[in-house]
Amino acid sequence: MSAPHTTTYGHLVTRQRWLFIVLAVIVFVITVAGAPRIVLDDNYRIFFSDDNPHLLALNELEEVYAKEETVLFVLAPKDGEVFEESTLRAIQELSEASWQITHGTRVDSITSFQRTYAEGDDIVIDDLVPEDAELTEQFVADIKEYTLNEPRILNRLISPDADVTAVAATIILPGDGPGERAQPIADARAIADEFRANHPDIELYMVGGAVLSMMFTEYTQKDMGTLTPLMYVIIFIALGTILRSLWSTLASVLVIMFAVGSAMGLAGWFDLHLTAPSSAMPTIVMTLAVADCVHLLTTFLARTRAGATRSDAIEQSLQLNLRPVTITSGTTALGLLTTQFSDVPPLQEYGIMTAMGVIMAWFYSITLLPALMTLLPAPKVRAANEVGFFDRFGSSVANRRREILVISSFVIVITGFGLTQIDFKNNWVNWFKNSTEFRQDLDFVSENLSGASALEYSIPADGPGGIADPEYLTALDEFAQWMRNQPYVDHVSTLSDTMRQLNMSMHGDNPDYYRIPESRELAAQYLLLYEMSLAYGFDLNNTINVDKSATRLLVITEDKDSAIINGMKESSEAWFENNAPEYMRTQATGNGVMFASIAERTIRGIAISTPIALITVTVLLTLLFRSLRYGLICLVPNLVPIILAFGLWGFLYGRINFGVACVSGLAVGIVVDDTVHFMSKYLHARRTEGMQPEASVRYAFTTVGPALLTTSIVLILGFSVMLVSSFNFNAHMGMLAALAIGSALLADLFLLPAVLLIVDRPDRT
Repeated sequence: MSAPHTTTYGHLVTRQRWLFIVLAVIVFVITVAGAPRIVLDDNYRIFFSDDNPHLLALNELEEVYAKEETVLFVLAPKDGEVFEESTLRAIQELSEASWQITHGTRVDSITSFQRTYAEGDDIVIDDLVPEDAELTEQFVADIKEYTLNEPRILNRLISPDADVTAVAATIILPGDGPGERAQPIADARAIADEFRANHPDIELYMVGGAVLSMMFTEYTQKDMGTLTPLMYVIIFIALGTILRSLWSTLASVLVIMFAVGSAMGLAGWFDLHLTAPSSAMPTIVMTLAVADCVHLLTTFLARTRAGATRSDAIEQSLQLNLRPVTITSGTTALGLLTTQFSDVPPLQEYGIMTAMGVIMAWFYSITLLPALMTLLPAPKVRAANEVGFFDRFGSSVANRRREILVISSFVIVITGFGLTQIDFKNNWVNWFKNSTEFRQDLDFVSENLSGASALEYSIPADGPGGIADPEYLTALDEFAQWMRNQPYVDHVSTLSDTMRQLNMSMHGDNPDYYRIPESRELAAQYLLLYEMSLAYGFDLNNTINVDKSATRLLVITEDKDSAIINGMKESSEAWFENNAPEYMRTQATGNGVMFASIAERTIRGIAISTPIALITVTVLLTLLFRSLRYGLICLVPNLVPIILAFGLWGFLYGRINFGVACVSGLAVGIVVDDTVHFMSKYLHARRTEGMQPEASVRYAFTTVGPALLTTSIVLILGFSVMLVSSFNFNAHMGMLAALAIGSALLADLFLLPAVLLIVDRPDRT
C-alpha cells in the first residue's frame, strides 16, 4: 500500500469515523454469531486424517471385530496385597458396578475372569472368584498362583508382584458424534468416587482409551478457561504500563476481544473443531493483536503528546504504519497456514483458526482502533525520552557494526551446533504435563501394571474356519511368544492361549496338554464348546470374525517414543513375512502405531513448509520493497532467530516433539514482523526523506524502536502464558515461540542494522 493510498485511507477514517465503527461492529456481530456452532471434539482420533493409513487400518479392524473403548480402573491396595478377602470382595463390587456404565458391554477383572477347568469328563467355565465362593486361605492362595501364571491376564489385570490389579470396563459408543463419551465417563467417575469412599484402604486410578479422549476435551476447556483470562490481565497491565494511557489501553483490549470473538465465530461458521492444539488460538490471537495495536498507538501517542490533534495523529500513524502492519499480518497468517502441509487435522485447523484471528485483528486495528482514538480523550501525559534513548542506541550500533557482525556470527555458529542435538521423536503420553491427574495416573499404571500404547493385528487364516487349523494356531502362538520376548512388551492377548488352555482342560487339566490341539476338527470342537459355555458379555466377537477366517491379536507395550514403537511395528511385520504362512501376513495398527506416525508425518510437513515459508516471505518482501537486495537482506534476520531458537532448544531439551514441531511455521510468521517494521522505516528514511544509511538506521530506531521493544515484551509474555497449559505441546509451543521472538528482537536491533550499514552504500537507494 503506497504512501498516497495510506494518506487517503487515513483521511477517510478520520472523516468517516462512525462509519468505520459501525462497519467493525457489524462484522463482529456477523462473525461471532458462529461461535455457538463450534464443536469440542472428544475423540483422540481427530489427530489423524481420514486417509491416514493407520487410522484406515484400525477402522477396518474394528468393523470386523468391535469398535471398543475402555475405562480401566486400576486398584492398588495400600498394604500391597491384592489377594486377600477384603480386596477381592472390593474387586467383585467394582466389577458389578462397572456394568452400569452407559454403553457398557463387558467388564473384565481377576474375579470375573472366565476360568476353564475339567470336572470329570466335563469342562466347566466359571468366574475365577464366584460371588458365593468362600475365600479361604487355601482358595485365595490357589487363585493367586493361577493368575500369576495365566498369560491372558498377567500384566493386564494383575501385576507380577500381585500388588496392583485392574477392572476393565468395555464400552461401545453409538457413533452419534462428539460428546457421547461424557455420560460414560461421568458414570465411571461416580463409581470411582463411591468406591474410594467405601474403600479408603485402596488407591484407585482411571485410565483407558475413553478416558484419554475425554481428557483432551476437559483439559482443552480448562486451558481456555485459564489462559484467556490470564492473558487479558497481562495485556491490560502491560499495555497500561507501556502506553501510559487508559483510553488507549481500553481501545486495544476492545480490538483484541473483537478479534478473538470473530476468530471463534469464523471457526464455527467453517465447521472447525476445537481441539487441544487449537485451545491456544485465543491466546495467540490476543498476543499478535497487541502488536498491531501497539505499532499504531505508539506513533499516535507520540504525535498527540507532541501537540498534534487526534485526527492528525491518527492520519500520521496510519500513513507510517498501515503498510507494515498489513505486511506483517499477511506474513504471520502465511506462516500459520504452513500447518496445511501437516497431516494432523487439529494442527491444520489450529493454523486456519489462528490465521483468521490474525486477519481479523488486522481488520479491527485499521478500522475500529483508529476510529475510536479520534473520539476518545487524548492523553496529556508527556512521554519519557524514549526517542533520545533509541537515537543514542542506533548511533552505538552504527559505530560498532563490525564488532556486532563478528559477535553475531560467533553466537550463530555456536548456537547452530544445538541443531545437531535435536532428534524428532514423539511419545503421546508426554503430551500431558506431569502435573495433570491423568498423566500421574498413566505413569502409575505404566510403572506398576502395563503401558497405554497398543499394537493390534487382524491375522487372517486360510479361509473360513481356518483359525482352527493347527498350522495357523501354531504360528499365532509362536508370534505371541516372540512378541512377549521383545523389549518393552507388557502383555499379549491371543486366541492361541485360550486354545492351549482348552486343550489342557479337555485332557483332565494335565499340564502336558497345555499346547495347541493336534487336529483342526478337535480345535473347532473345543472352540464351539467354549463359546457356548461363556457367560453373558464374555463372547469372542471382539477376538474372532464372523466366519472364523481371522483373529485379533493385541500387544500392550510400555509407553515409549515413536522410534521404538515404529521399530516394533516393522520387526513384527517382518516376523510374519519370514516365519508364518503367506496367508497370515498382516500389518500392525492401534493407538501406539497411530500416535507414532504423527511424528514422522509432522516432520515431513516441517521439512516442506518451513523452507517454503521462508522463500515465499523473501519473495514477498522483495516485491514489496521493490529490491532484490533488500529482500535478501531481510532473509538474514528472518532466518537467524529460527536457528537461534531451535539451536537453544537443542541444547536445553534435545527432543523436538509434536508441539515444538508445530511452532516452526508460526515462528517464521512472527519473526518477520520486526524485520518488516524496521525495514519499512529505514526505507522510508532512505527513499522519502533522502537520508544516508547511518541516519536512516537512527531514524528507524527512533520511530519503531519503542514499538518493537514493547510488542516483543508483550509477545514474549503472551506466549509465556502458554507454559501453564495442561498440554506439553502447547507449553513447548509457547516456550519456543518466546525464544524465537526474543531472538528476532536481538537480530533486528543489532544484526539487521549492522548488515544494512555494511551492505547498503550511501549511493544506493
